[in-house]
Amino acid sequence: MTEAIVYTSKHGSTEAYAGMLSDRTGIPAYTLKEALKKLPSGSRIIYMGCVRADNVLDLDKAEKAFNVAAVCAVGMSKTGENTDRIRKASRISESKAVCTLQGNYHPESLKGIDRLIMKMMSKVLIKQINEKESPSEEDRMMVKLLTEGGDMVAEENLAAVLDWMKK
Repeated sequence: MTEAIVYTSKHGSTEAYAGMLSDRTGIPAYTLKEALKKLPSGSRIIYMGCVRADNVLDLDKAEKAFNVAAVCAVGMSKTGENTDRIRKASRISESKAVCTLQGNYHPESLKGIDRLIMKMMSKVLIKQINEKESPSEEDRMMVKLLTEGGDMVAEENLAAVLDWMKK
């Protein structure tokens, strides 16, 4: 049985998802810092973290302290997409469930290296999309998200992790 939801959040999306999942399941949610103080070593957890360059932030720290049964990666990709890429880049074993959740994005709130990375990534992605002969609606939505930002956190995005928890 999962003992806790443990998360690391940089911009609030992961914290929001952890709270929603805790509310839906009754399982307590803790920041990684809190969990390291409150939970016994080896506790079975769901780890939720934001994604940077396909890596789940602080997953390595969570795995050293706890039995991570599932990983929820929160980033810009549409919910349910890029799970294989995240699994590979973050070196997540096949025995663990991986779910991706689309988070909020507000370019004006980014600072430091995050701002630099996203500025470069946005330029590349927007250029790729604009060079397409006929961009899809999803492509247009991504350009809008990259340029204007948007709130993408939604409880229905938790469907895959809730389904996994029922197994």
